[in-house]
Amino acid sequence: PAFYTRCSFQSMEGWSRDSMTLVPSMALQQATKARSEGVYFSEKEAKRLPRHFFEIHESCAGGGGATPRRYMTFIETFKGVYSRKRHGVQKKQSHLQAGVAKLNEAKELVDSLKHKAAEQTHLLAEKQNEADSALKEITISMSKASEQKSEMEVLKQKLSEESLKLEQRKKAIDIELSEIEPVVSEAREAVGNIKSEALSEIRSLRAPPDVIRDILEGVLRLMGIYDTSWNSMKSFLAKRGVKDEIINFDVRNVTPELRQGVSELLEKNKRSFDAKVAKRASTAAAPLAAWLKANIRYSEVLEKIEPLETEQATLQKNMQRSQAKLEKLRQALDSVDRKVAGMRDTFETRTTEAARLRVELEKAQETIVAAETLVGKLKGEHERWSSQVVELTAELELLPERALLAAAFITYLGDAPEDHRRTKLESWKQAMEVDEFDLKRFLSTESELLGWKAEGLPSDDLSMENALVILQCSPRPFLVDPSQRATEWLKNHLKEARLEVVNQQDANFATSLELSVRFGKTLIIQEMDVIEPVLYPLLRGDLISQGPRHAVQLGEKVVEYAEDFRLFMTTR
Repeated sequence: PAFYTRCSFQSMEGWSRDSMTLVPSMALQQATKARSEGVYFSEKEAKRLPRHFFEIHESCAGGGGATPRRYMTFIETFKGVYSRKRHGVQKKQSHLQAGVAKLNEAKELVDSLKHKAAEQTHLLAEKQNEADSALKEITISMSKASEQKSEMEVLKQKLSEESLKLEQRKKAIDIELSEIEPVVSEAREAVGNIKSEALSEIRSLRAPPDVIRDILEGVLRLMGIYDTSWNSMKSFLAKRGVKDEIINFDVRNVTPELRQGVSELLEKNKRSFDAKVAKRASTAAAPLAAWLKANIRYSEVLEKIEPLETEQATLQKNMQRSQAKLEKLRQALDSVDRKVAGMRDTFETRTTEAARLRVELEKAQETIVAAETLVGKLKGEHERWSSQVVELTAELELLPERALLAAAFITYLGDAPEDHRRTKLESWKQAMEVDEFDLKRFLSTESELLGWKAEGLPSDDLSMENALVILQCSPRPFLVDPSQRATEWLKNHLKEARLEVVNQQDANFATSLELSVRFGKTLIIQEMDVIEPVLYPLLRGDLISQGPRHAVQLGEKVVEYAEDFRLFMTTR
């Protein structure tokens, strides 16, 4: 009750001049300080622009549309237009600057390639001279060595004959060994594949089967171990690296007497050494039995080829004596050979380097020619891009005034006749000292205008300007469209924007409105004879804060408000 009894209300018809100037100044300074919405102004611009805001607003005061609410809409529209245009210009400028930088890099690369090619040309001449000198020295040294080599040929012939005899003996020995060595190798490999668990299993036996005892007795006796008791066998199997010891056993250490004793054991207990019988007894027994039999045969072959090996040794000694004679000649030629080899390496190195440099130089020349051709063709682009960067920089300097003119046109001249628009715009340009300003080119591109025309928008200036106002204005646009051409164009233009179209007289009008607001759709209300009260909160922007979200009162319902919601109203 005290609110009514102790407070007085004062009504103001409008804001004062100081207030009208201060409001945009505060808005621009705050936006500049926060660096929000892409709005950046210099201190000079922040002081100059508020005066133009006030002058433009005052120039429209006679028509009844210059209200404080319209003034605030003017400021917000300016911020939006300026932000979008600044972002677009800066993005284009950045792309052009990147292109200019790349072309400058290409020029620097061509200069670097030319410098490198000159260095390679000089280096190529040096390497070629060094290669020619090395070739000349090689020719002289080879001529001196030719006489000494002739003498060596006689001795080589003698060595060749002795080598042939030696090869024949070696071949005879190899024939004898060719059959048994694969068998021995296979047996060794089988022993190597015996798992430790299999050996442990044999050791764990209290009394081994006869098969296992016979096989182990043969292995121990062949390897010179005469204690063939079960404890001795277990100790042998328990030795670390027992498999390697068996595999690496040298059969040449087996004497004929020892071999004879083991052979008698094999003959006496022949069944124990059968592969199948041994395998049934233990997985480790079969490989050991095979190894034992293979090494007995190997020992017999070695005894058989012993005379051949003795003769081979004699031939080997004769060859060594002949080679000793050759050594004296080789020593005389060593210095020459080393010198020639060094010179040959030098020659090959210099020749290879010269060839590599020649190939690199040819590739570099091709690259330089191609790069110079490309840079020459792009010279015009470089000049054009550089010029456009300068033009965009100048455009950024004039952007605040032009964005202000565009925002003023959208805010105050949307419902004005075409001649009134021209008059007002010219007067604002003169007041702000702006020489050139084309609203259509400023707020849209040529491709956008052509697209609108393809969507059904008339191509005259008035229709194009109206389309810009409809799409750029902050309030909810209201179209008076007797021909319905603008409405049809708007439907075509917004068909990809979750568009909902409804007549105000439709029974589902309230439902369509609620769903569009809640889910952020684009709503076009047609055939509006009057503005229904349910639309007032939306038109005034009376939003209710609910934490991070907003809601709006639609009739008796409070509906959650989606930020993407857009509203367009039309009437004939």
